[in-house]
Amino acid sequence: MGVSFSVVMILSNIVISLLRKIIPDNVRIPCYIVVIAGFVTVVQLMLQAYVPSVYKSLGLFIPLIVVNCIILGRAEMFANKNGVIDSALDGIGMGLGYTGAL
Repeated sequence: MGVSFSVVMILSNIVISLLRKIIPDNVRIPCYIVVIAGFVTVVQLMLQAYVPSVYKSLGLFIPLIVVNCIILGRAEMFANKNGVIDSALDGIGMGLGYTGAL
């Protein structure tokens, strides 16, 4: 898991660093998430193809890298710019939307 995470971090940091002056500020976080999700998918497919035993043991944990990225991005986009009550309500709404409860 640590190697997978490191590969995703290294590759995504390189690509994001190369694109940082091209990406407008208002879509910065969604673009970062897409880049990270792309590299997570590549790592997941590589593990599945070349090291199936590791892929089976890690299972769901590899896509969780993207979920953590989404949470971080949302925190930067909303909680960083709004008050406590609004941020709490946003967290409730995002959580309900993510679980499909609405």
